[in-house]
Amino acid sequence: MRFPVLRTSSRYRLDQIERWAENVVKTGKNSTYKELEIKFSDGQKLSMGHKEFTEYDKVIKYLQQKVPKLKKATP
Repeated sequence: MRFPVLRTSSRYRLDQIERWAENVVKTGKNSTYKELEIKFSDGQKLSMGHKEFTEYDKVIKYLQQKVPKLKKATP
């Protein structure tokens, strides 16, 4: 994770992920908004939306392949 405004960056390994979840919200008749939330063992949380991040689909696919057991069920 890199935050240029805060001048900080962090690297996490896959074993530092506590859980991850993809939330899908219906925003109209035909549109949806998807958001990925990853929680790490040190308490940090990363949220990314599919409209803002071009690699969103690749991140989802990677997490499904590498750490599928950590996916949190969404209601």
